[in-house]
Amino acid sequence: MKRDRFDPGEIETFLQLQQRSFSILRHVAAGLAEGDDEREVSKRVGRAMRDSGVTHYFHPPVALFGARTAFEHRTDWKLADFYPRRSMKLARGMPVILDVSPIWDGFTVDTSYAFEFGSVPGYATIKTFNLGLRETILQLVLSGLPARDLVSKINTLITDAGYFNCHRLHPEHVLGHQVTRMDAKKSASLTYHRSALHQLAFFVKHAVADRVPGFPNRSPLLNVRSATNHPLPPGLWAMEPHIAKNNVGVKWEELLVVTQSDAYWLDPVPPLDCGSSPQ
Repeated sequence: MKRDRFDPGEIETFLQLQQRSFSILRHVAAGLAEGDDEREVSKRVGRAMRDSGVTHYFHPPVALFGARTAFEHRTDWKLADFYPRRSMKLARGMPVILDVSPIWDGFTVDTSYAFEFGSVPGYATIKTFNLGLRETILQLVLSGLPARDLVSKINTLITDAGYFNCHRLHPEHVLGHQVTRMDAKKSASLTYHRSALHQLAFFVKHAVADRVPGFPNRSPLLNVRSATNHPLPPGLWAMEPHIAKNNVGVKWEELLVVTQSDAYWLDPVPPLDCGSSPQ
C-alpha cells in the first residue's frame, strides 16, 4: 500500500480519476426526479462506477437528502445512519449530498458532490462559507501548523460563524484522511470484501498511533487527537469539511497534495461548485 512519494504520472492519474468520479456524480445528479429515494440513487452511482471500471471502494456510494445532509443536527449520529434509506424520498427544496470513494486499478479517490434540488432557502450562504474553507485549509497546511491545530482552527471558524459541524460526527471525527495506491495486481486479485478489509486494516494499523505511545506510524486521519500533533505528513489527503444550518447541510470533498516542501489542491480549479441545482 503506497501512501506518499507519488511520482508525476501517479499524481496525474489521481487527478484524472477524481475528475471522472465527479463527472459520474454530476451525471447521476442531473437525472434525479422527485420521488427518488436515497437507496436507489446510491445504486445508480454504483452502477455508473462499475460501468467506468470500478470494482472496489474505500467506501461505497452514499446519498443523503433533506435534513439528513445536516445529520438532522443530532449529536448522536452513528455510522449506520449513513446508510441510504429507502424511506427518504427526494422532493423539491431539498439539499442533496452524493459521496463515493471508488478505487480504479488500485488508485483511491474520495469525492462529495453537494447541491440543491430546486431552491433551498439559505443554501447559497452556507455554500459560500464552506467553499471559503478550501483556501483556509490550504494556507494552514502550508504554514506547517500541527494537523490537530489545523482541525481545531477550522472547527472554531465553523462554530463561531454559527454553523453545525457535521464532520466532527464522521467516523473518527475526521476533517480529512489519506488516500492510497494499492498495487494494481494486488487490487485485481482481491474480491470486493477482501479489498474493503485490506483498506480497513491499513487505517486500523495507523490509527492506533494516537492510542499507543511511541507507535512509529503517523495516523492517516486528520482530527484533533494526539497522533496528529505534527504538520500534515506528505501524501494525498481527502479533505471533507461538512457544515449545516437549519437542517441544510453542505459538504465538499477532494484531494490535497502534500509534499515535504509544498501543498496544493490536486485540481487547481474546484472540481464542483457545491451548489448549482441540476433541475
